[in-house]
Amino acid sequence: MFIFMNSTTCQETSLLVTAGLAIHSFGNFPEKKLSDAAMTGGRVDDDRAAMVTSDKDGIAGPTTITFIMDMGREAMELNGKIALVTGAGQGIGKAIALALAEAGAQVVINDIREPDAEELRRDPANIFRYTANVTRKRETEEMFRWVKTKFGRLDILVNNVGIIKDKSIFKMEEEDWDRVLETNLKSCFLCSQQAAFIMAEQKSGRIINISSRAWLGGYGQANYSASKGGIISLTRTLAIELAKHGITVNAIAPGLIDSPMYQSFRDDVKERLLKMQPVNRIGKPEDVAYAVLFFASDRASYITGQTLYVCGGKSLFSGIQ
Repeated sequence: MFIFMNSTTCQETSLLVTAGLAIHSFGNFPEKKLSDAAMTGGRVDDDRAAMVTSDKDGIAGPTTITFIMDMGREAMELNGKIALVTGAGQGIGKAIALALAEAGAQVVINDIREPDAEELRRDPANIFRYTANVTRKRETEEMFRWVKTKFGRLDILVNNVGIIKDKSIFKMEEEDWDRVLETNLKSCFLCSQQAAFIMAEQKSGRIINISSRAWLGGYGQANYSASKGGIISLTRTLAIELAKHGITVNAIAPGLIDSPMYQSFRDDVKERLLKMQPVNRIGKPEDVAYAVLFFASDRASYITGQTLYVCGGKSLFSGIQ
């Protein structure tokens, strides 16, 4: 949906995306006499409408035709969509699941932990829960089979499950390496494979992988960085393989987020990490959820194989200012 704003002289094309709005200016067009609805700020259902009514007096010079494309709540609606979010019992995963549900999707929350009665009581009617260890192929297959049987399709998969076991290379045990790679990367492969079978059959789908800014490297994070870097590479490869089936695959790389993982750090570590944030604050789980909503929406249908950093600028440098 487009809303016409004004007509003014300009020599170039610009695109400005702001919170909730995308403003698109088209430059170097001959001046046109626009419809009354357009001139008064009325809604224009087709962006071509501004170009089909011309002034009979001819060209008066270059103009800019500016539209505002509504990128608000209705643009992100996911009514009728079926979504599955792994590791969604708390933190970032929970925020993602709730955001998808609020946008209208039917959401399956996966976690290795059984929900308690209070959690089940608070769940909205369009949230469902399935307990499974997604590092195990059999349990993963059974979960996706259940989703297909219950809903008939799967439109959105968010691979969110992850753990951290930081140690320097001198102290890291083989078990530390194996468990992090298995939880963070193997689960992403297993779930993406099962989702691909369903989505390819229906010729559409969104796979959204939660990586981390840490894939760029971090002290004491050989296992974690490797696992998150693996997710980036897997995302790019799957995007190439699945594009012809109507499936997009993208990654989100969060920075420091106020999650149970962050809360487990010592106070002095939290203080040091905060000083390294360009925006001088810690991210919220909802910051990541908003990015997921975009990738899950129709607005992102031409985007695949990409990584979006949600890190307050931390991906730009690694030092303390």
